[in-house]
Amino acid sequence: MVSISFAYYEEWPVAIAAWQEALQDEYRRILEVIPADELCIQIDYCTELDHIGGAWAKLLPWVPDLPAEELFERYTSLEYIGPHLAGLPEEVRIGFHICCGTAPYYPVQPLDTIDLPVRLANAIQAASGNKVNYFHMPAMQDSGDEYFAPLADLTTGDATIYLGIEVNDGAEEMERRAASARKFLPEFGVAHYCGYMWNKEIMPGLLKDLRTGADHQADAVAV
Repeated sequence: MVSISFAYYEEWPVAIAAWQEALQDEYRRILEVIPADELCIQIDYCTELDHIGGAWAKLLPWVPDLPAEELFERYTSLEYIGPHLAGLPEEVRIGFHICCGTAPYYPVQPLDTIDLPVRLANAIQAASGNKVNYFHMPAMQDSGDEYFAPLADLTTGDATIYLGIEVNDGAEEMERRAASARKFLPEFGVAHYCGYMWNKEIMPGLLKDLRTGADHQADAVAV
């Protein structure tokens, strides 16, 4: 994994445009090998949330601390979202991993409620023309009813919601969070709070907890 930072704010539009063009070129290459109806593309939407929430500017001194609503409008605009998806046939499954960040610690952007991820998902879906098939949203270890209540405000249509309720504290705590979330969103998929790359040594235990939690969620939905 390679990470490149652009410390000069005025360079960001050029860098973002280049990134979006590179994505589109990579999509073309992938589709030469993988049929569209067998392909899933997941967009990592992490630095955007961290910038909107203010954590990114606190962590990196060269990141401008701009008004949250200004950043929200920018990162959910058609001009920003559209090029990330350009060139993808309708058959391709598209997902957005809305993340709080895991480096250099988790969460980079703490959340009192899931309101910001919900509003982001709603706006991204609108900008995409309802093309997004699923959204992954984060949870905190102490997430309860108050945290998950904004799930009732989702307007993402038929998109599947995956909640990152496996937060490295055991299957019982995962189920506690799932029970709270079900009060506001009866059906959802379960997931780890982020990628497993940061948790290689404990990954077997995390996967076991996730599997147990997924079984409990399936049983609860079936009732």
